[in-house]
Amino acid sequence: MKSFCPLKRIDVKFMDDLGTSEGAIDSGGPRREFLTLLMEHLKQGALFVGPDEAKFLNFNSKSMQNDDYFTAGVAIALSVVHGGPGPQFLSPSLFRALTTSPEATVISVEEITDPELCINLQRLASGDYDAFNNIETIVDMAGTFAVINDPQTARKVALDTAHWYCLGRSRSAFERFVFLGNKMLWIIFYNAL
Repeated sequence: MKSFCPLKRIDVKFMDDLGTSEGAIDSGGPRREFLTLLMEHLKQGALFVGPDEAKFLNFNSKSMQNDDYFTAGVAIALSVVHGGPGPQFLSPSLFRALTTSPEATVISVEEITDPELCINLQRLASGDYDAFNNIETIVDMAGTFAVINDPQTARKVALDTAHWYCLGRSRSAFERFVFLGNKMLWIIFYNAL
C-alpha cells in the first residue's frame, strides 16, 4: 500500500496470512478480482442503503468525519478507470443525480427505503390526507410542509419529501462522494455506457 498512486496502473498481489505472495503476475485478473471485491465491500457497507440493485447514500456522521464518502467515490472511479466493475448497486435515481444534478433528479415515493414512511407517502400521494398525521415530523424536517387541501398539493408534498429523504438529507455525503475530480469520472463513466 505504501507505493499506491491513483495516477498509475494498479498492480495487485494477493498474500496469504503469513504475507507470502501468490506469485502470480498481475496481467489483469488479480486487479479485476480486487476491484470486484472492493465494489462488493462498498455495496454491503454502511455508506449505502436500500436493495442490492438500487442503493442510495446513507448519511452517517462518523463516516463524514472519516471522509469515507470521498474515499468511496475515489474507489469507484479507480475501479472504472482500471477496468474493474462499476457500481452496479446504485439506484438509477442516484446515478442520474451523480451525472446531472440532485435538483434535476425526480425521486418516486416507491424509492423510499423506510417501509413505514414509504407507505404513508404513498397513501398521501393517492389522496389519503390522514396519512399526513403519521409523517408530519418528517415533512417538517424535510421543509416540504404545506396546507394540503387538494390532490395536487398532497402529491407534491409526498414527492418533495421523497426527494429530500433520498437525496436531500444526505446532501453533504453526496457532495463528498462526487467531489471535483470524481464528478468528471462519473461523467466519463456515464458516457461510456
